[in-house]
Amino acid sequence: MLQLTGEYIIQILETVETHLPTLDPTLYGRFIRDNQAYFQTTQARMISYWDCCYRRL
Repeated sequence: MLQLTGEYIIQILETVETHLPTLDPTLYGRFIRDNQAYFQTTQARMISYWDCCYRRL
């Protein structure tokens, strides 16, 4: 699911956000700690996309 947050479709982010409470924070926390470069790249893509497409809204 983390990979989907870096995609350029706002509806994907909305769906992920809706389902966050159902995710295992231990599992995802471990994945992020073990894959920091991947997480940082995905996070940068998400921020860049939002900045280009939604900042003005």
